[in-house]
Amino acid sequence: MNGKIIVFSGFSGVGKNTIINELKTKYPSLLYIPSMTTRKMRVGETEGSPYFFVDRDEFKSRIANDYFIEYEEVHGNWYGTPKDKYYEAIENNFVVVKDIDVNGAVAMKEEFGDHTVLVYIEPPSIEALKHRLLTRGDNSDDIIRRLKRVDYELSKKPLFDEIVVNDDLEKAVLKCEEVLLKYAEGIDPS
Repeated sequence: MNGKIIVFSGFSGVGKNTIINELKTKYPSLLYIPSMTTRKMRVGETEGSPYFFVDRDEFKSRIANDYFIEYEEVHGNWYGTPKDKYYEAIENNFVVVKDIDVNGAVAMKEEFGDHTVLVYIEPPSIEALKHRLLTRGDNSDDIIRRLKRVDYELSKKPLFDEIVVNDDLEKAVLKCEEVLLKYAEGIDPS
């Protein structure tokens, strides 16, 4: 097995998805594996994009059968990361990119060991993070809830392989590309 899982984690609103999308544009062979959720599908979504959708009973059954790397309930809906898809990707030598919270990132490393690279994306300051959350339209309750996790998420930073400060998106994408090329042997741009 030579595949790699490059996990991007950090605060909500720090730019993880934007960075991943930029990398996927330049490296179309990168694989993104959706998580599974019990929330209802929204307009414009399809099965597998951006999630695999199941009902609560099915989700609970999968928990009982050790199907997930990690899972948690958020705002009344369950979200989980399916093991089998990642094992299959590694066995087939894919390079997977994934955005996930710090607990999920640590769980990925515990499950897949050296096949996993943890990249911590952080803002230049907490004030910059607050500004990003405000300008992207998050409501004040969400911003307060997210900022309450800052100290906890920072406490997990030493467990990460690479740290990238997103103070300038273009530079952050280039730094993440360097990380990708460092760990994912033989990946070629489009």
